Amino acid sequence: MNDDWLTERTSTVYYLGDLIHIEASVSMTNHMPLKLYIDSCAATLSPDKDSTPRYNIIDYHGCLLDSKAEDSFSTFVLPRGERELDKLQFDLDAFRFFGDDRSLIFITCHLKVAAVDRRDSMNKACTFQNIE
Repeated sequence: MNDDWLTERTSTVYYLGDLIHIEASVSMTNHMPLKLYIDSCAATLSPDKDSTPRYNIIDYHGCLLDSKAEDSFSTFVLPRGERELDKLQFDLDAFRFFGDDRSLIFITCHLKVAAVDRRDSMNKACTFQNIE
């Protein structure tokens, strides 16, 4: 997405240090009220989500792993209003795989929805925060 989160970005080129704005969404037409979650996301150098090298971006049923690293940045975009339960947005620092000069990275995410009133450890959008 663009910086304003209103339109899709037309360029697929990012430079190290750029923020990548990622939005996941699902159609909620003709359903009971549901909330979208990202269970996991991984970056690979091929379309095969299980290939190596592999870099886990989101794991543990919805936690941004980069948010634990000192030299990296990732966060879910808040607030998520009641009217936007069909969207989940997060920012991620642009990166490359160490020792690889390929410029194309594939990001594959596993999305899920749950009833709005269902809150448990399997349905979350968490960002680790460093407390100093």
